[in-house]
Amino acid sequence: MRLAIVDDHEVFRIGLRSLFERLGEIDVVWDTGSAYDAWRRIAVEPVDAVLMDVNLGGPIDGLEASRALTARDPDLKVVLISGLVDEQRLAEARSAGAAGFLPKDLPAADMVTALLDLVQTGPGPPRPHETHVELEPLTARELEVLAEIRLGHTNREIAKALSISTATVNKHVHQVLRKLRVRNRSEAAIVAAELLSRPRFS
Repeated sequence: MRLAIVDDHEVFRIGLRSLFERLGEIDVVWDTGSAYDAWRRIAVEPVDAVLMDVNLGGPIDGLEASRALTARDPDLKVVLISGLVDEQRLAEARSAGAAGFLPKDLPAADMVTALLDLVQTGPGPPRPHETHVELEPLTARELEVLAEIRLGHTNREIAKALSISTATVNKHVHQVLRKLRVRNRSEAAIVAAELLSRPRFS
């Protein structure tokens, strides 16, 4: 996959380039710190996907840039990334035409896996007023599984941590994704950042 990185923190961009080069599968064609430069460069150096920070520190943020880039090239996959993750930002990312939204604190291997998954599957159907929909309560065990997902743990690691079988973890993960109305573990981790601090689960 040919990727461009747009983030106004140079050290973070360098770190991502190093990560992707080390793990393979993703070829970082170019990187930049501004939405304007991304708009200019992508016209002469096309890529399959753009990994872009939501807060770019300039007059145009990642959401606005995502709308503009996907409007010009509907086949381009834009994945937004941020250190601040909540339901509102997830909904805004979808409305901006982004293929997904990833938290910056994902473990390295999970970052690569989630990015490839989002670029290949693309965004799901829009869900208007999603943040105002009351979610189905999670059980105590599902909350524990969600907390482990938030930490980037695999099903095998979760099974070991909770002293249950991997098959049981698989069932709990399926229920967590269904109840949170998300498509994958990455989105569950994003929603968990806010929801785990709320007294809304039983």
